[in-house]
Amino acid sequence: MAPPEGDTYSYDTAIERHKLALVTAMAKRAKLSEKSYICLKIAWLRRAQLENFRVASEEEKNEKLEEQKGFYRQAYDGFTKVLSEEMPPYCGMDANTVEFILANMAMHFGEYERAAKLVANLLTANGVSKRMKDKCLDMKEDILVKLREQKGNK
Repeated sequence: MAPPEGDTYSYDTAIERHKLALVTAMAKRAKLSEKSYICLKIAWLRRAQLENFRVASEEEKNEKLEEQKGFYRQAYDGFTKVLSEEMPPYCGMDANTVEFILANMAMHFGEYERAAKLVANLLTANGVSKRMKDKCLDMKEDILVKLREQKGNK
């Protein structure tokens, strides 16, 4: 891969570089938190690419969407294990930040009970910033709506 010219990378170049970083992390037997964080960044990059640029064909769009979902799932599964297997900090993030990210990811995957538990932990924990607690309160409202919808459909 030729080095890009200019001050910014294309999404495809950035994603390729993050994939190389992931392979490197796997080869050096890096912590699960590092690998999960790289997967999360790849998923975010792919999502941004899909939101901000037109894709050549529907087939290419579906392929990139599936890739984004796969990396997002790997990040979610990895960070779930990280909380019980590693000690903070996790790639520069404290446990509260990782729990907040996991709560958002659990919402995305429809795991509302898990999201509710994570948000409840954050709302009752000491040392959580007011800003994060405010975001958790907003998320709590969304979770309650989704849980009511789920119970109504049963």
